[in-house]
Amino acid sequence: MSRVKLLWSILIIIGCQTNHYKDSIVLDNGVRLKFFEVSTCDKNQDKRYANFNISAKTKNGKLVFSSKYQSLESVSSFYYDSLLAFGMGELFEELCEGDSVSFSIPSGMFIKGIFHNNSTTKFKSVNEIDSLDVHLKFISFNNDVEQFNYQQQLINLAKKKEAMMISVKRNEWSTKYLDIFNYDDLFSVKVAQSHQEIPEKSDSLKEFIAIKYLITDLHDREIYKTKGNLNEYYDKSLNDQLLEGFKILVDHYNIGDSVVAVMPSKMAFGKRGSLVNMIAPYTPLKVSLKIIQK
Repeated sequence: MSRVKLLWSILIIIGCQTNHYKDSIVLDNGVRLKFFEVSTCDKNQDKRYANFNISAKTKNGKLVFSSKYQSLESVSSFYYDSLLAFGMGELFEELCEGDSVSFSIPSGMFIKGIFHNNSTTKFKSVNEIDSLDVHLKFISFNNDVEQFNYQQQLINLAKKKEAMMISVKRNEWSTKYLDIFNYDDLFSVKVAQSHQEIPEKSDSLKEFIAIKYLITDLHDREIYKTKGNLNEYYDKSLNDQLLEGFKILVDHYNIGDSVVAVMPSKMAFGKRGSLVNMIAPYTPLKVSLKIIQK
């Protein structure tokens, strides 16, 4: 069924009173688009930017990409022409601002079509042949000025949200802990101290910091954890190897200390976030850290 026929079938069935429905069209490449919302649009508009909310999971439910965790305020933004130029061009040509669809597609095609990259190495738990279930909402279609203003609104919203989350967590901690270390918007508390004798460092390790840690967001979603009982080592001579927030904690506390900290985004992954680790821009983090050597 073509998009035009699909629209006509909706008009006949629901008499133009709502744009919520369930139906589908099949593209020439065999991909079936299942529509949940449909809109009309003028593709001849002078628009350059397309904004989406996207979620992509493997068949066993593992999240591969999520605008919620990897984009600014759950909005993934792209140059529209670049979307048309790669493997999913036919799909995006069928979509209008306001459409909501789902479809299944090989992960390699999804990653190349969205990110113009043939490699799946930046994405967790996925390979080229995995089939992904994708849900996509076409939020807006903007020209240069509209997109600039839209991005500024999203940035301001994200900053306000982060400030509020940090404030709430700080107030919560003030009723639970006495000896809180504060450094700008970072705050932490020591929860344990090891009294085991610290082994003397070998010459080859003296220039390294060794730590174990767990990173979550402030809703306790696990983001990263050091493997098993292994330490992670960071070269003291490399300024950008350790996040600023970690440097502050390692400098303040002692070897053997275990601490929990709330770390603002400016001391973590900042305004860019982390695609690989599923950290959205302006995301504050909670860190559980044990200092092994410094």
